Amino acid sequence: MKSPPILNAPVTHRIGNWCEESVLREEQLKDFLSRRNAGTLEIQRLELKKMMALQRLPLAEKFQFGDNVMIKNAGTNGYLSVDLPDTYPENVSESDVFHLTTATADSKTKIHPSARNVMKLVPVDRYARIGFVDQIPRYGEKFYIVASDALVDKPVKSLR
Repeated sequence: MKSPPILNAPVTHRIGNWCEESVLREEQLKDFLSRRNAGTLEIQRLELKKMMALQRLPLAEKFQFGDNVMIKNAGTNGYLSVDLPDTYPENVSESDVFHLTTATADSKTKIHPSARNVMKLVPVDRYARIGFVDQIPRYGEKFYIVASDALVDKPVKSLR
């Protein structure tokens, strides 16, 4: 790999600890290159977070438990969205709490179903659903709103 031009610049005057500074610059460059190759740079982590949060997901054709839905506030035209923590995706577990926000579209952009704004409805009491042949929610039935499976391996309770 080619070295940056600053390390190959001609030195006309050497003052102070020039040798130590040169060695320090080389060590910093080696550290940067090793972290870049390992994928542990902060910019790489943020890019992965963005890529995972904005991946497109299909919406369900029917409104049923367990299907992908987008929840819209009719007053603000904002869609319920997950605000991912800074530690995402490395240190996210089932017990973590995701903060929610609303995402609104302006006149130029459109909100597409993505992992960040697609939710699933899960009934609170599955035994109360015995006898129903479909998964359609009934009026008064309690349910959880959970984050998309694309964000976490196991569904995380977002809101009750």
